[in-house]
Amino acid sequence: MARTLPPVHAIRAEIDALFTEGRDLVEVIEDVARLGARLIIQTAVEAEVDAFLGRARYQRANAATSGDEAHTVRPGHRNGHCPTTIKTTTGPITIARPKLAAPPRSSPHACSAPA
Repeated sequence: MARTLPPVHAIRAEIDALFTEGRDLVEVIEDVARLGARLIIQTAVEAEVDAFLGRARYQRANAATSGDEAHTVRPGHRNGHCPTTIKTTTGPITIARPKLAAPPRSSPHACSAPA
């Protein structure tokens, strides 16, 4: 099963494609500015999800805890992306907001309720 392209890599590919199309440089710079803002926001959102879960994309919880660094690894996993529009001064931009899913309650890794 092939992995999907992360949104950050897709945005970078869009930016690279702009310079190979042979368009007017002013139009290309405007599009690069919009895509650059989208790339910065998308990267920040993805980093926040990595920090929240305590592991990177496609990394398992047990692999995240095997390193020397001590950090919290939360139960749950990524469950795709949802398009979200953000208003900026240059106009609205759409990012791929990561969706998170909690583990099922019957899972042995599920958090138990505090006593």
